[in-house]
Order: sequence, then C-alpha cells, then structure tokens
Amino acid sequence: MKLSLFFILFFSVLLNAQDKKNSTAQFLTIANTVSFKVIADHRIDSFYRDLQILQIKNTFPQQIPAYQLQIVSTKNRLEAMRVKKDLEDVMSQTPNEIVFKEPYYKLRVGLYRTSDDAEVFRQKLNLFFDNKRAIVIIPNLMDTDAYLLTFFGKK
Repeated sequence: MKLSLFFILFFSVLLNAQDKKNSTAQFLTIANTVSFKVIADHRIDSFYRDLQILQIKNTFPQQIPAYQLQIVSTKNRLEAMRVKKDLEDVMSQTPNEIVFKEPYYKLRVGLYRTSDDAEVFRQKLNLFFDNKRAIVIIPNLMDTDAYLLTFFGKK
C-alpha cells in the first residue's frame, strides 16, 4: 500500500513539473475505475535518441570499415574534375571527392557500410555512364560520426 501511494505521489509530482509547452496531455483509464492524466514530453524522446548515439559512439571504434566507388583514376586532373561535374549535375546529393595519390587523380563516390550497398549503387552508375567506365568498389574507412549522420541525422 505504501509503495503504491509512493508511486502515485512520485508520478503526480513528476507530471506537474514538466513544461507545458513541450508536452501533450492524454487521459488514461485503467479497468474503467481509475482515470489519470498522462503528459508526454517530447524532450524525453530527444534524450533517449541522444543516449542511443552516445552508446553507439562508445561501442564503435573511431573508424569502421566501409566502401567507396572509384569512377575514374587518371593522371589528368581536368578529366577527373569534368567527370565529377557531370556526376554532380545528375546526383547532387551523393558525396564525392577527388583523391590525389601521385601520379593519379581518383574520383571516389559515396560511403557505404557494406559491399552489397556499394554494388547496388555501382550498377546505377554503370547505367549513367553507359558502361563506358570501369567503376571499382574500394575498401575504405568511415568515421563513426559519418556513420551516425547516415542513420540519425546528427553527430
């Protein structure tokens, strides 16, 4: 009895302490006898999401294995930039970069967690380039922050 009275008192104080502008109220009835007001605070959902992100950051290493697609590898910088511009005109949302490893300029696209994901996008790029380029899947490392951005939308 004392325990149930404690819980009722605790939750009533907790519910009254919440900010009214960030909450929504609903009435809950149990077995047609007891009815009480439940206030859902959206800050709790945000806190839970931040807690999940923190747990992932502490679980994963700073970098995790990932894959990129290499579209072009050439000694001509202008050719690499031209292909990059053509790609950005069609797929502006796809991240891409030109990496210089002497003597080659390499255009790399995307950042994929699995090679299967990279393969799906490679097939789409082959259609875009009419199979004129040998697009290669390259193993790489992905920062944990980039991985979190992909799934949660924030670091």
